[in-house]
Amino acid sequence: MAETAAIPVSVQRRLQHVLQHLAKSKVSSCSGTLDTSACAGEDIEDLGKASQRCHSADALDEDEKVLFDPQRFAETQKPLLEASTLPSECYSSRKWYLRELSRVFMPAWLLVGRADEVVEPGSYLAVDTEWGGPVVVCRGRDGQLYAFANVCAHRGAKILPDGRGKASPVGMTCPYHAWTYEFNGTLKWAPGMESSKSFEESHVRLASVRLDTLHGFIFVCHSKEAKPLLEVLGDLPEKLAPWFGPQGTVKDMVCVQRREYQVPCNWKFIMENTCETYHTAVVHKGSLGPMKSSPMGPHSGDWDAVRVPTERSVVPLPTDFEGERFPLPTFADHSNFVNIFPALQINVTWDCIWWMNILPTGEESTRIQMGFVFPKATVQLDRFPSVLERYLHRWHVAVSEDNEISLNQQRGVRSAFRVPGRFCQLEFGTHNFDNWLLSKMLDGRAGAWDPGQRVFVGDNVFSNDDKHMLDLVQDSLEKLEVEGDYKSFPKLQRPLAPRNTGAKGVQVCVTGATGFIGLHLVKQLLEGGYIVKVAVRDASNERKMAPLLALRAHAAGQA
Repeated sequence: MAETAAIPVSVQRRLQHVLQHLAKSKVSSCSGTLDTSACAGEDIEDLGKASQRCHSADALDEDEKVLFDPQRFAETQKPLLEASTLPSECYSSRKWYLRELSRVFMPAWLLVGRADEVVEPGSYLAVDTEWGGPVVVCRGRDGQLYAFANVCAHRGAKILPDGRGKASPVGMTCPYHAWTYEFNGTLKWAPGMESSKSFEESHVRLASVRLDTLHGFIFVCHSKEAKPLLEVLGDLPEKLAPWFGPQGTVKDMVCVQRREYQVPCNWKFIMENTCETYHTAVVHKGSLGPMKSSPMGPHSGDWDAVRVPTERSVVPLPTDFEGERFPLPTFADHSNFVNIFPALQINVTWDCIWWMNILPTGEESTRIQMGFVFPKATVQLDRFPSVLERYLHRWHVAVSEDNEISLNQQRGVRSAFRVPGRFCQLEFGTHNFDNWLLSKMLDGRAGAWDPGQRVFVGDNVFSNDDKHMLDLVQDSLEKLEVEGDYKSFPKLQRPLAPRNTGAKGVQVCVTGATGFIGLHLVKQLLEGGYIVKVAVRDASNERKMAPLLALRAHAAGQA
């Protein structure tokens, strides 16, 4: 008692109540908040309000036999038109996530970047993943590419920072004790080690990592036992010949820019979204709009593709380059959204390609790395910088909208009432990916799913430009509540009318205006001539307010 005498009675009582609640939770289901009715004092109330609901994944993590029981996924493994989506715990369970890292990502080939990004000796591309740690690809003095662990052989410090860069002409120097390595990974100099016994600098090198390339794309793999890259890709070069065939244009293309996004959601929400166009009429209603799609035919390898029929490049927004069908030279006449499992999408279209690397950083956090690639001849055109600006805008808008809906899903999937829903015909790619994933995650399922053998999608495939669906989307847009006497938005067309049209003087209020979608809506309304009022949660957050203030300043300058 002497040791606890200095602790205030109120704190002792609070701890006692918490421990009682935890003990109670071990023998009965948790209601989601602390049971304040069982507490003698009022000091437990703030804890009750702050606590989070216990999710089913938290309980399942106690028993791997239940979490990974193949019977729990029987509904997902049915044919597409009978199947249901994955259970909620696949998106939040810690043990599920750790198994993904070891079984799915460790043997996978990771796209690091393009060879045209590392041309000079000492130039490098470095990436740090949760499953394999820091890896770097460096151009050697002999012109060859080398891949090795970006970890000093002395005390394990990371040598080069993540991203693209160029090392000192002297070599790659560790920031801890200045051990310096050649660009091929061999130790060049270890200061102060002259007196160490049985130590030879020439015998030390950074651990080699498997490396392979495809038409300038650089891949690395952390596993020595994993399949070769070409076996993973199967007949992809043949099926996508205009880009990846023997004479494919990708080998003569260059990466012109990179972008990166951090999204607080499970990586599968983002990957599943890339596998279907069912969502585009809704999530991208003010930008991309509806996109027709069809499955890739039978193929071989750990990949899949969504075929998107278009009469021009899929990149420009419907409002871009009015009256001009081809803003850039073309080298193909169709588009494909290509998913190389587990977490890489390379989109190929008439005039360019772009990639999206989806890197899990936790159960509910993901880093997205993007790169944008064009033919060398296209990049030399006088008009390329202005066209690229519009293309980059389109990519940012689309990815931001996708990220926002993925974050929405992460919040919703933790609902106590959520049960797996049924797949739509247009989700053929998502169904394919989910079942490929299960074949890696569940014992006894190795090789049980071939992503190249398409499941039956039905005779009359639904299209997301269906009139009823578009009417629902337009109705939801028109009936958003606004400030003042207006009961609904004025009739908005897609695209919005040019500035200073009949919309001039109409006031519209946008809530959540600092979010991705909110900012995009504010921009379009201002361009349409509306007077926009905004509601934000925290106007003191300078980082979030900066884009909004920039829009206001631009609008004032255009008035």
